[in-house]
Amino acid sequence: MTEAEIGRRVAGALEMVDLPGTENKQPAELSGGMRKRVGLARAIVYEPQIVLYDEPTTGLDPIVSDSIDQLLVRVRDQLKVTERWWSRTTCARRACRPARADVA
Repeated sequence: MTEAEIGRRVAGALEMVDLPGTENKQPAELSGGMRKRVGLARAIVYEPQIVLYDEPTTGLDPIVSDSIDQLLVRVRDQLKVTERWWSRTTCARRACRPARADVA
């Protein structure tokens, strides 16, 4: 893969998680929510068919958690990937997110 292709994929993944233009930021410059988004971008840059989430909103406040939940649903629908979540919380709203009709 050429450097141009790598750059294109990285930029596309960051744009998909609402972080365009952050390629050169250091981890210390990112908020907790931004770090979660970068983690998702790192996963989707490889164009997977399945994405696994382990506690995807742990350590975030409720407002940011909701925005991350919405982002994960949007990414799932845009990329048409299968997703699985693991969570130790009892929060039912994540378990009841709308599922795509084409995934069993």
